[in-house]
Amino acid sequence: PQWSGVCCVDSCCFLDRSLLMGGARIDKAQRRKLRNKLKRRLRQISGKNETSESDDVADISLNYIKGRAERFATERDWSKFHTPRNLALALVGEIGELSEIFQWKGDDECPPGLGNWNPKDLEHLGEELSDCIIYLVRLADRCSVDLSRAIRRKFDLNAKKYPAQKCR
Repeated sequence: PQWSGVCCVDSCCFLDRSLLMGGARIDKAQRRKLRNKLKRRLRQISGKNETSESDDVADISLNYIKGRAERFATERDWSKFHTPRNLALALVGEIGELSEIFQWKGDDECPPGLGNWNPKDLEHLGEELSDCIIYLVRLADRCSVDLSRAIRRKFDLNAKKYPAQKCR
């Protein structure tokens, strides 16, 4: 397909406008193959691995994600494609990929902790969750939303709306 623009934070996802407008679709296997190919090519071009020593921290802050995503997009001249609309649509796509992991599984196959899942499936789940949060933080940044402040406010609003003593 003819790619109309890059709209990704994770170096491997390209937005083909025809996909969003009902054009040709690629299946999951083709998408994964394309992602892996693009990741390898981008590593070759950059001459280095995409990780850094600071990735070893146990807890990553929203500011870390915001800065890393912004730097990643800027280094590749992708910011021009990171409009709120494109990022929101890309986030929806990633949420769809996350949902596919759980699709057709019963609650017994997805208990809290997912202790019955194999390491490969858990790693895949982590990748899709990471894609979602990266896009979400990037979208908030490009919309000038202070996500930390918005989250704190939302927790406060929910606590007032659903008082613990009335929800038991």
